[in-house]
Amino acid sequence: MSRMITGLLLYGALGWLVGQWLGSSSVGVAVGSVIGLVVAMYASYLKVAAMDDGPLAVDEPGSPVSWSQRMTRVRVREARQSNGG
Repeated sequence: MSRMITGLLLYGALGWLVGQWLGSSSVGVAVGSVIGLVVAMYASYLKVAAMDDGPLAVDEPGSPVSWSQRMTRVRVREARQSNGG
């Protein structure tokens, strides 16, 4: 979630700056925000996809792992790494 908020704020601010430079700050904010969300979602996808062998990894034959299960695993793995274990 923080990745989404950061992408939205960072690219929204960059869009605002470009919009000020071009004379239309509202369009810049809108375009920057959309780009930020897309980049943040893609970064999240890459992080989760790198966790397993591929984007459609399965726990048991025929049962796909849900997005929330993968994100939970990523968070658990990060917590273990940050705690040294």
